This record gives sequence, C-alpha cells and structure tokens, in this order.
Amino acid sequence: MWILVLTIFLMTLGAIGFAYIVQGTVQGYGSVGIIGDIALKIAESPRDIRKVFLQFFSQKENLVSLPGDLQDNINTYFNKGRTLGLISFFEQKEKDKGTFLLRDIETGSLIEKWIMVPKPPETISFFDNTLIIGGEEEDQDARASLSKINKDGKVIWETEIKSHHEIYVDGTGKIYTPIIMQKHSKIAVYLKSRPAYRDDGYAIISPDGSVIQKRSITQILLDNDLNYLILGVGPLEWDAIHLNAVKPAEQTSDFWEKGDLLLSLRHRSMIMLYRPSTNKVLWYKIGPWLNQHDPDFLSDHQVSIFGNDVISSFYDRTSETSPFLEKGNNIYVYDFIKKETSKPFLNITDKITYKTVTAGAHTLFRDGSFFVWYDNEAIGVFYDKQRESIKYFGRVEGQFLNRNAGINAYTWEMYENGNKSN
Repeated sequence: MWILVLTIFLMTLGAIGFAYIVQGTVQGYGSVGIIGDIALKIAESPRDIRKVFLQFFSQKENLVSLPGDLQDNINTYFNKGRTLGLISFFEQKEKDKGTFLLRDIETGSLIEKWIMVPKPPETISFFDNTLIIGGEEEDQDARASLSKINKDGKVIWETEIKSHHEIYVDGTGKIYTPIIMQKHSKIAVYLKSRPAYRDDGYAIISPDGSVIQKRSITQILLDNDLNYLILGVGPLEWDAIHLNAVKPAEQTSDFWEKGDLLLSLRHRSMIMLYRPSTNKVLWYKIGPWLNQHDPDFLSDHQVSIFGNDVISSFYDRTSETSPFLEKGNNIYVYDFIKKETSKPFLNITDKITYKTVTAGAHTLFRDGSFFVWYDNEAIGVFYDKQRESIKYFGRVEGQFLNRNAGINAYTWEMYENGNKSN
C-alpha cells in the first residue's frame, strides 16, 4: 500500500512539475532551456496524433449535417434575371487534382473551367483568366508557395513566398497577399515564450510572379510610433498581429490615394489604412468589430468590414468554439465623412443562424444585394436587392454539406450585363 501511495505521490509531483515547465516555457517565466523545449514537444504531441487520425477519418469531420429547412432550397442558382455576380466550385476528381468551375450566380451557366487544379485556389485573376493558389497557413513552417496556373493546370510560375489567407488581384493583374516574415529581432528579444514571435507582412506580386514589394507590419507599426499596439496592449504574444487581408485602393478619393492599402489585423481587432509610397499609417481603428476579416473599399468615403465578433483568449485565438460577443457575425460600415461606424444589415443578419469564428467574407453589390460566406458552416447566403429573398449555396452530398468542397467565396466579382465592374 505504501508503495502505491508513494508512486501516486511521485506521479502527481511529476505531473505538476511537467505542467509548470510547459507553462513556463510557453509564457516565458520559467524556461529551462532544452528541457523546456522537449517538454513542450511532448505536450504538443497529441496534436500530431490528431493530424494523423484525421487523415484516415477526415471525410466524416468535413461533412456537416444539413438543416432540414435548407434541404429544399440550397444550391438553387438557376433563377432568371440579370447577372449579379459569380460563384465558384472546386470538384475533386483525383487524389491531388480537381476541376474548378466558375458559374453565373443567377443563371447557373458555366463561364469558365480550369482542369487538373492541384487544390482549391484562393482567387481568380480576371486579368488573364488564371488561378492564384496560395499556401496553407498551418504549413508556414514548411514550404508554403504562391503559384499561378492556367486552364490546363500548368504552373505558369511559382514562388516560395509564404502567402496565406485572402489573396486579392487588382484590375492590372497585381497580386496582394498577407505573408509570414522572418523573425523580427526587435520584438523577438522581448518574447521568451515558444513559439517564436510571428511577424506578419504583406507582399505585392506582379502578373509575371516578380515580387514588387514586401513589408513587415511590425516594422510599419514601429516606424509610425505605434509600437504600443504590440507591446502595450495586454501581454506580448507570439501571434500579435495575424494579418488576414490586404486590399488596394484602385481609385483616389478625398481620404486615400490609388495604391493605398486597407489592412486587417485580426488579433488587434484593427483596420488600418496605409500608404506604401511614404510608409505612413493614414488611419486606423480598433473595433467595434472583433477579430474581423475581409475589409473592402465600399465607396469614395466608406469601407466595409466583416466582423466575426468573437471573443478569443490568449491561449485559444482561433478556436471554432470561441464565444460570440452577441448573436453572431456582423457587417460594419465606417464612414470617413461622418467618422461613424454603422451596422446597416443588423436586422437581416440577426435572422441568420449561421456563424463563423475563423475566416468569413462578404460582398456588397451595387444594386443593394449582398452575399455573406460563413466559412465554418460551409454555407454562403445571398440576399437580393430587396433584401427579402434568401438563397443558400454550398456543396451538398446527400444530407450533408462538405466543408472541404464548398464555395470559394473569395472569387466573387461584380458583373453588370456580363462586363466586369470595378
């Protein structure tokens, strides 16, 4: 009996000591060098086991039960009417290849088709009818490339730039993407925790694959005396910025110039207007949106933001189980003339029961219609210009939605009578 009690006592002490080493290594207050690194690897090993497990059973995880009220009206895009936008699908044909289809949202007619696509693309370049494929964020420690392919699946060019999240192509074919930078020495020296400080940045790529510009968001904040946004708002963390969108201004207005960038810093709940030509932050605003995605230039004096409006913790930044601030996601509009933020679609979005914690997108069309993509639900919701009729979009397999074969919402564009509008 005493051997059993002693064994339990020593195991308890060992568990407490192991937990202290891991927590100290993560938070930076009790690191013990290589021992801490080994302990952290052991603590993280269940995550690797989970990845292996999901490789065998991922199909079940990616299938989401289809609510009964959607079974009769999902995937109904064969209505007559003028063209409002585009919707695209990736159809897996082989293990590593698929076909990418671009369809008219109102008629369902096929507009373009790309074959032998290696994986779902991030966006379409209407400049030259090619697909832009980015890297996966979770693969940033490995090789995450950015590539362009033609309709036959041939790689036109490929760069090892660490691209992730939303990729945007402007009217001239230039590509704008968030990237992972090298470790920023000025910040990393203050952060003793594991993993090392992640410095987000952006890159601008020419249509032929050349890097036009690449800049660190951390350095931009330091250059503009905004270091307190990283060092002084809560504890310093390894993923303090988490850039998820870069949108260029394609026209000059009273509040920005052509070429200025609208940036979304998720983990600061911050939207920033930045001028690369002078390295100046023109404007920034933290909230009322929380952990947002997909900012857009809406007019010559307004920007819109997809607010995920989730409450995340230091240890659980991107969990799909994070709680929402209120009922769910919101679309915000900031007016530079009035200097006010509004939620013009609140009475509509409140009726939608679907939510997304991570990712998500929106498109506001000229005629008053709009589209919301709920990434975690694998559902797109489209409202007509009267904002009365609702259409749902997703890849249905029996009574399930396949989250891995759903809509690529980032390819939505505004079309009038078959011609692309800016």
